[in-house]
Amino acid sequence: MQLDRTELAIRQRSTPELFDLSLVVLRRHARPILASMALLGIPLLAIDLWLTAGMLSEDAILAAESTNTPEATVRLRHAAHVIGLFYMQFQIASLPTSIVLGNLVFFERLSISQLLAELRQGFVQWMAILGVVRLGLVGWAMELFTSHEVAFDYTVEPWFFFGLLPVIVLVRATRPFAPEILGLEKCPWLVRTKSPPSYGTRSANLHRFMVGDNIVRHFACMIATTLLACSLAGTLLFIQGTATGTWTWNSMWDYILLPAVLWCVGLFAAVFRFLSYLDCRIRMEGWEIELMMRAEGERQRAAMTPPASGGPGAIEEVVA
Repeated sequence: MQLDRTELAIRQRSTPELFDLSLVVLRRHARPILASMALLGIPLLAIDLWLTAGMLSEDAILAAESTNTPEATVRLRHAAHVIGLFYMQFQIASLPTSIVLGNLVFFERLSISQLLAELRQGFVQWMAILGVVRLGLVGWAMELFTSHEVAFDYTVEPWFFFGLLPVIVLVRATRPFAPEILGLEKCPWLVRTKSPPSYGTRSANLHRFMVGDNIVRHFACMIATTLLACSLAGTLLFIQGTATGTWTWNSMWDYILLPAVLWCVGLFAAVFRFLSYLDCRIRMEGWEIELMMRAEGERQRAAMTPPASGGPGAIEEVVA
């Protein structure tokens, strides 16, 4: 790996610059990002749809007869659950994307088999942290106890929307880079030595002085992705209306178009979080200086070992 040859210019950036750069990276590396996000994102969405399908049954519509628009009520309830579950599981779904982007920065491309090998190697660890400790899969457990035969389950759903989701939002806003720590830095969860540091130690050191910036960027990303999702949904609704004459939310939206919109929005959010992680390391650790010093050290060691091999050139800034 050529540490001083990076595709992105390693420098500090503001939040608007990160938004702009996210679009550039997404356009340039669309195929590997799409493939990596599909690896876990599509199976997770499929399970979410299976768990929430009962909310769209005829029994659920009959239970909502007391409302003025029972079908719209059950569809809104179903969409809210699917969106909530996707947000909870987003760090799991975007873990492969972070790994792929981390290698693309240094012009290193991973094959699908290599990516699967990396995911399989740390499966227990990242599933335990992202799925349990950071509550990524807890929503599935709550869905199993949610009654689909009522218009609104007052015993479970208030805890889902007003208890669990706010806690997850707070955790993600203050400490957003768990996938990068696990997938790129490969910090072990439980370790007694200082090198490498444990996941908890690394997370605390990386996040504690950037809490304010992380919160601002997280909510800015939530606003941007919400607007992007509304734009995509409006475009798809217009296409559906002009092509079929149906301008209403139907079963195609429940099972295909809504998950597709969430998945597309997740692509942008995953790239933005990865670039925010790079910016955090640059601000906190002087990462650009570290890369230059390590690359120069490797060149010096190579020059002292016959036959001498020339190092790469100066830092190449492909994306300014």
